[in-house]
Amino acid sequence: MVHTLVEDRYNATAQPFQWKFTTSDLDDLLARLDRNTLAERQEESSVALAT
Repeated sequence: MVHTLVEDRYNATAQPFQWKFTTSDLDDLLARLDRNTLAERQEESSVALAT
């Protein structure tokens, strides 16, 4: 296995972090993405119908 200087430096300085993204946060994010995607589709349909 080849180790690089970057890998050695990263391993020497890396620290654990507190993960604060919960399953509720994920649900909220997915719902926002769904709403935005739906709004974009409706906008595209409106534009297509207007032309």
